[in-house]
Amino acid sequence: IEIAQIRVSTGALAAIALTSAEADPDRAARLLGAVAELRRRSDIVPEREDVELEQLESGHIVAALGEEAYALAHATGASLSLVDATQLARELATLAVD
Repeated sequence: IEIAQIRVSTGALAAIALTSAEADPDRAARLLGAVAELRRRSDIVPEREDVELEQLESGHIVAALGEEAYALAHATGASLSLVDATQLARELATLAVD
């Protein structure tokens, strides 16, 4: 997969995580962990606005889960492949629509 595709994919995955955070903060935290790791492995630097939004919204997720549970979910998500992260995003997108 090309870097441009990963950049677009991680942006979309992050957006899904943020829009579904209220419905399922644990899975949203896992998806944000996957996004962070996919970006790190691909040397992708997200736009400043994206970082600020993700930090703001992840604060709401931490408030919902607690710091320890958030850290565990985020770390668990970091082990997901792009395929697995995409599947998780599909599940979360279904929640956001319902």
